[in-house]
Amino acid sequence: MSGFNPEHSGLKKVRPSIDSFPIYGTVFLVIGAILAILGASSLYEIYRIALTYLPLGTSEQTIDRITNNWPSILNFFVSFVASVSAFLFGTVWIFSGIGNVNYGRSRNYLAGTLDDPVNVISRLFCENLSIGSSASPGRQGAIRSLGFTYGPVSQKLLLTAFVSLLKVFFVWAMVWMVVFLTESAPRFLQGFFGIQIKFIVPSVMPIHWLFIAAISVNIFTALFLASRSRSTSGSVFEEVVIQGNFTPSLFLSIFENGFNLLSPKGVGLGTSYRLRNLKNTTIVGSLVETYPKRVAWVGNPLGLLFSPFAAISIVWGFYSLVSFFPSKGATFTSTSFTDTFPATIADIFFYVGMIWLGLYLAERIRILSGVRRYESTAAFCVIKPHLPEEKSVSDTKRGTRSSKDWVIEKGSGDELIAWAKAPNDMKQFAIRLLWSKIISESLADSSSRYLLRSQNDSTTDNLVRRVFELTHSIRFEKVRLGEESFTIE
Repeated sequence: MSGFNPEHSGLKKVRPSIDSFPIYGTVFLVIGAILAILGASSLYEIYRIALTYLPLGTSEQTIDRITNNWPSILNFFVSFVASVSAFLFGTVWIFSGIGNVNYGRSRNYLAGTLDDPVNVISRLFCENLSIGSSASPGRQGAIRSLGFTYGPVSQKLLLTAFVSLLKVFFVWAMVWMVVFLTESAPRFLQGFFGIQIKFIVPSVMPIHWLFIAAISVNIFTALFLASRSRSTSGSVFEEVVIQGNFTPSLFLSIFENGFNLLSPKGVGLGTSYRLRNLKNTTIVGSLVETYPKRVAWVGNPLGLLFSPFAAISIVWGFYSLVSFFPSKGATFTSTSFTDTFPATIADIFFYVGMIWLGLYLAERIRILSGVRRYESTAAFCVIKPHLPEEKSVSDTKRGTRSSKDWVIEKGSGDELIAWAKAPNDMKQFAIRLLWSKIISESLADSSSRYLLRSQNDSTTDNLVRRVFELTHSIRFEKVRLGEESFTIE
């Protein structure tokens, strides 16, 4: 194993970074603590004020007080409901935030499996699987990605954002309709029923700004999710012909285990998928991948950017509702319906909208911080019986370029049975190994990973070549045991 040192490949144990910072949990822990304190203190003040109006007196006096002072009673009721809500939501968010922070601080992570391994082969390796290809061993078969593109996970996030955007537009249209009907109500009642009523409709422009802010969040997210990579990517391959009394499945098993040398330290083993070519069933292959390493993604910095706006919006909305009734030195005063009620309702809707906008931002933070990006090395080892006149591993009819030519195989078929009948027969096999460093993404921990792109890395190339050399150079030789029997202590 001289000369093989995976430490220099960058495949080391994951270290904490901004990508593993528990943004979502921290945001709700801070917001929950503020709201719980705010709600508890407000409830205490409301309780003290309520005591000053007890006892209420006779039923006639109570009804008269409510009739003459109902706008202030409405304000009092709004503050009371907001205070209770702030305390309850704050308490729940504290415990939820602590749980998310503890989970986010854990250095252990579970990466999901690659989605559709056959399609991964088609995208990465089929360029170098044809005998007529002009590529030579060690040369790259390139797949270029120019301009602004979106990966599979980004596309799913964009679809979610688009659906959310439609809902925002629908609610916004309903608000416009309510405002229009409210402004038209006096003319409608007077024209059709002869009822004269006048009231001032307050400006609802602040509410419109909330919807504009929600739309801007989705547009901003779409711009950040765009990939601006202009690097050339593809796969590298090596080819060798070996001889031995083994079956292709036995060699692939050895290679799959040897490839685990490239996996990061302190994590699990890599994954492998055994495949067979449908057009030439003598060709079998194995797609292997090192255990993925977490790398930085734009989602967490973007979530960190949204965090203060979400916290300010939620706290501001709750604080305004909690303070709707002046809690210190307040007295119930009589005011008219036309002077107070429309403005009061508009203010309530605006502050509730502030809370909604903050929660909307928090949901975007949750989705963005849940996405994971990984870096790993994927290789496709193809083996087939070799005849002296053949020059390549691949089918001479160039029939391996399509992903439909490969199928995941379960079991080893009849090869092992045939080998068991004649285990000493020496055969030649042609082997082609194709590999690439890949970047994959998943929507959450342990969920399926989608191939984003591949990239070049000379250090990884050297390590893969070394592992390949080790696996096809392995030898077995039976020796006679001594007098001492085999024991396990």
